[in-house]
Amino acid sequence: MDRNSVIGLILVVLAIAGAIASGDSPVKAFLNIPSLFVVLGGTFGAVMLAYRPKTFFSALRNVALIFKSPKVSMEKAIDDCISLSHIVRREGFIAAEKMEVEEPFFRRALDMLIDGYDKDALDEALSKEMLLSIQRNNMSIKVMNTFSEIAPAMGMVGTLIGLVAMLVQLDNPDTLGGSMAIALVTTLYGAIIAFGVASPIATKLDQHNQELFSYQSLVRDAFIQIIEGRNPKMTFELLQSYLHQDVRRPTEAVKNITQEP
Repeated sequence: MDRNSVIGLILVVLAIAGAIASGDSPVKAFLNIPSLFVVLGGTFGAVMLAYRPKTFFSALRNVALIFKSPKVSMEKAIDDCISLSHIVRREGFIAAEKMEVEEPFFRRALDMLIDGYDKDALDEALSKEMLLSIQRNNMSIKVMNTFSEIAPAMGMVGTLIGLVAMLVQLDNPDTLGGSMAIALVTTLYGAIIAFGVASPIATKLDQHNQELFSYQSLVRDAFIQIIEGRNPKMTFELLQSYLHQDVRRPTEAVKNITQEP
């Protein structure tokens, strides 16, 4: 589980709840079902209108990704690629069948290697898959950004509706304060949904997308190196560039990975 996402969501809720509870106004003043209906219903309806059902519901499913730890590890991918490079150099491409990998992209690259794809064919196929994967994930990010754009607008719509209702009752000054409060609460709901939920989710999904692209780029580059018959140490040095300077290992680590004496 991604603890940052959980802690961040909790802090957002606590910050808003704390601000409401510490004020002089009663909590119920911030609760208005019609206002919430206008913002939630209007926002969801507008976003559904903007995208095809498959894109919309795929984006909602992908929201769960922000609470999950990354499925891929760059360090493990490097170790697997170096082990594979060592096996292939010693026993040939057919020996790659010994490699047991569950991650789909790595598995596909491994199957291509075993099937005898040359460097250019493998590069083209994997690059195409990377491009399509990025495009699909970008659509989910776009959907969440649309939520963050429409929610404040729907909050403003609710506020305008409340103001109209308030102006109708100008002959009764006692109700003006309550009507104004209800009108402004709708804008508050829109702002919370946009800047406290949708926008951070879009940013987190974009981060997941970038991490996935880096991982896939690493795997693609490694397999090209393997097909070219490069020394595992050269491949290791190339793949290290995908890691932050603080976690890079010396070239001698190749011996531990390949278990050479």
